[in-house]
Parts: sequence; structure tokens; C-alpha cells
Amino acid sequence: MNLDTTIRKPRIADLGGEELLKVSSAQILLACLLPFVCAAAYFLLASSGNYLPGIGMLVALSYFSYPSVSHDLVHRAYRLPLALNSLGC
Repeated sequence: MNLDTTIRKPRIADLGGEELLKVSSAQILLACLLPFVCAAAYFLLASSGNYLPGIGMLVALSYFSYPSVSHDLVHRAYRLPLALNSLGC
């Protein structure tokens, strides 16, 4: 008895094609600004004694800085000019 359990992985075209690869200018701007917004919010919260929400902003900063923006920059997902991409937005 031979059971073929091979599962075919979907192609990009099956998932939506080129639409999955398009990033709008607004999305790029938001992705580049979010780390700075989180950092500013952290300093404002921490300086006013709101340490717990400040720590939450550090977690958000950590998330938006590496797994989100940096990953997309490394893979050139934003299709920025090379000099701008190298600066990190």
C-alpha cells in the first residue's frame, strides 16, 4: 500500500500573484515612522513615571524595528532606491 502524502505548495500566482508584492507609499511611510513613534512614546511615558506602558512601547519598538521593517528592507520589499534602503528608510 503506497499512500502519496506529498502536498503541493501553492505558487505565488495561486495566492494572489503580483498583488502580494505591492507595497503602497503610505505603508512604507507608516513602517518607517512606527519605530520613531514608539521610541518617542517610550521617552514621554517613562519621563512621566508611566513605566509599565513605557515598557510596552519598548516591546512595540522591538517588534517594529526588526521583524517588521528590517526584514522588509533586507528583502527589498519596499523597492526603495538602494542608497535609501541602505539607510534603513
